[in-house]
Amino acid sequence: MNVTQVKDRLSQHQELPSHWLTPVLHSVYLHAMINFAESRADCGIVSQRSTDFRPGLHTYLQTYNLLKELRFPTDPVAGFEFGLSVPPAAHGAMGQAAVTSSNVAGAFATIAQYTPMRNNAVQYDWFEQAEVGTLTIEPLFDMDEYSDMILAATIATFVQMVVFLVGSRSVSGLTVKTRWQIQHQSLSRKDLIPGVEFRYVRGGQSAAIVVPAQVLSHRNATRDAVQYRQACESCRSELAALQGSCAAEVTSYLQSMECSQWPLLNSVANHLAMSRRTLIRRLEAEGTSYQALTDEIKGKLACWRLENTHVPIGDLAFSLGFADESNFSRSFRRWRGMTPSQYRGLFTGQGQVRGGMQELS
Repeated sequence: MNVTQVKDRLSQHQELPSHWLTPVLHSVYLHAMINFAESRADCGIVSQRSTDFRPGLHTYLQTYNLLKELRFPTDPVAGFEFGLSVPPAAHGAMGQAAVTSSNVAGAFATIAQYTPMRNNAVQYDWFEQAEVGTLTIEPLFDMDEYSDMILAATIATFVQMVVFLVGSRSVSGLTVKTRWQIQHQSLSRKDLIPGVEFRYVRGGQSAAIVVPAQVLSHRNATRDAVQYRQACESCRSELAALQGSCAAEVTSYLQSMECSQWPLLNSVANHLAMSRRTLIRRLEAEGTSYQALTDEIKGKLACWRLENTHVPIGDLAFSLGFADESNFSRSFRRWRGMTPSQYRGLFTGQGQVRGGMQELS
């Protein structure tokens, strides 16, 4: 079967959304997802190699593959419970800047400014009016059946931040506006979010956290002007590094390629207007290599196609640039600790979840 025939076969199935190849979620949240899933009887487990994430942002495709392998719940309530399990320390320099700011208003302003360095799947906007603050949260792209869960988890991490900053005081008056009707008692069994009101907004795609004046002006017990300035500087440096890294440039270029014909290292170096030696040195300085980057993209695409298509493994191998099925199987075993057939078998008989998002009522 030639390249055109393989592409035609793949095109019969749902195409991979282009936004899914953009780095959006930090590895710390992927590890948190695994820890959360391990505490639930209704989730699966993943191989050790599936959890070997390099530090930094990962694509939504990587996240989606992990969630599917974990059989992670898709409903908003599970998302809230997961988000509430993530401590402020997990947010790195952004979390440090938020908790050392002078008050809750400053914490939310910091979150809106620097969260993209940790979660760039969502647009955040913070504004204050009439002594009330509002953080709006809107997904930047469709995340398929996990859209509701991830949006709910994002909301919950910030509610958790308020609870941490206010301490043992009730956050009475804090309002969470969502596109789902959430029964408060389903989320307060462990008294994690006392006083929070959930308000259903019909037809909305975004969510919002509305912070009343008495909470907004609360002086943080963990405020520290020196630590705040240092944390903000770290945030700015990290954002600049993410935006200007050599690895990001290489990955962006590779993602525009026909993946059955990966370019040679010299071609990539020429495209980036640098020598082969310079490209190797810069990637080494960032803790990676050209081979590692191509393997990462191939592995993510392979997992998605094994989960979401019925294309024979030999044809799938050819579509990813492998000479034959045996070479592909050896590489996949190195990436995931199992064969492609074994990986596809993880999803056999689980039923079609795709497109099954539902609003709670």
